[in-house]
Amino acid sequence: MKTYTFAGGSVTPGFVLSENEGGEMLLALGEYGRGSWLTNIPLNSNPENRPEVSGNMVTDTFLLNVGGDQRPFFVMLRDRGQNNGSCLIRLLTVGESGEGNGFVQRISGFRSRELVSGHGRNNGIVSTNGTWSDSVWVVHEGELLRVQLAGCDKAFAVRVKNSEPTVEPWVNRESQQRPVESKTEPKSVPVSGNSNGGRHGGNPHQTWRALKGSHVVSVMEWNPGINDAPQPLPKIELDKELAKLGESRVAKFNSRYNRQPAVA
Repeated sequence: MKTYTFAGGSVTPGFVLSENEGGEMLLALGEYGRGSWLTNIPLNSNPENRPEVSGNMVTDTFLLNVGGDQRPFFVMLRDRGQNNGSCLIRLLTVGESGEGNGFVQRISGFRSRELVSGHGRNNGIVSTNGTWSDSVWVVHEGELLRVQLAGCDKAFAVRVKNSEPTVEPWVNRESQQRPVESKTEPKSVPVSGNSNGGRHGGNPHQTWRALKGSHVVSVMEWNPGINDAPQPLPKIELDKELAKLGESRVAKFNSRYNRQPAVA
């Protein structure tokens, strides 16, 4: 896999190696000291499986855990596999001295993970100071990491696009919730006839007429057809109609039996 190093908000190709007291080239993660942890990753001892080293830099390698899960111990091997879009990134979260820890957090995806790490303290062994992490991650195409620097509020978004890592300032995006709109129940509006908001007041296809007296006569429901429209109903004066009907019947009775109308 191709190797990269993140530090201070930027990414550079390769792992920078250091030399121990015995002259052995290795990758040192973290630092040695009280409250810190130093992890050394050596090169494979077999020259045929050792990655190529240019000066003090390794640009292509594979990390193999030869110590097992209980006591992990990683070595750098020659990578003989094909590039699958993933890469190895050393993420160093050293920031500023003071409070606040540096860390790496996976935001999206499920394959990217930390392989090995070390850590150190901000500005010595002061207990109130934060710590920084120094870790190697295998990062897969399209997956997002958040890298928080120690001792400050600076953070960065790291992801792999087209087999190359990219770095952008991290932006906290607050969730935007739409305001809840108040729902008002519609009020029934009487169309005609009864206006007391009763059970028949809101039906536009049914008309009620209040006639003089103690009863209410309902009119059949109108169902619209093609080019059809409801016609206004004539207003009926029930008392006058009954009076006319009575006078007409009395007149017919008198005419039939040759009776003269009574004179008041």
